[in-house]
Amino acid sequence: YKIVQTVTPHLTSFVASFAEYVKNPFLGIILSIYFLYSKEKLIAQGKKLVYAILPEKKSDSLMDFLRFTDGTFGGFIIGKLLDSLIICIITFVVLAIFNIPYYSLVAIIVGVTNIIPFFGPFIGAIPSAFIILIADPIKALWFLVIILIIQQIDGNVIGPKTVSYTHLRAHET
Repeated sequence: YKIVQTVTPHLTSFVASFAEYVKNPFLGIILSIYFLYSKEKLIAQGKKLVYAILPEKKSDSLMDFLRFTDGTFGGFIIGKLLDSLIICIITFVVLAIFNIPYYSLVAIIVGVTNIIPFFGPFIGAIPSAFIILIADPIKALWFLVIILIIQQIDGNVIGPKTVSYTHLRAHET
């Protein structure tokens, strides 16, 4: 009985904090599914609302702006995902050639974190270098040089080409 009195407040506190921690991501997933499922209906209702509130000329202008914005952001996101996939593949191949330990894991980490603008390459390179450092310190130095070269090529050639290409493709429709 004494154990139950001691454990109950801690258990209650743990369950409450866990529920609070899980609540927002869970609600986010549920709302995302709902919005994606009802996308066409929500767009049609929003369009009707805009045309009901604003004059026709301003409504047309707003709709054109929203289409342009959707194409721009959609093109950027698709371009960034394509860029990250390309970097993942290049990293995988180059690290395999140099026989870097855990090259498949490291390539996935680098590719996934490359999606994050500006800080993503650093966020991916630091833990990857640490993983390689534990296995082989010399290869960790080689990894840092290789990833620096890959990121320079990405930032100056691959990234701008993929994002601009998908941006242009998004505005062709």
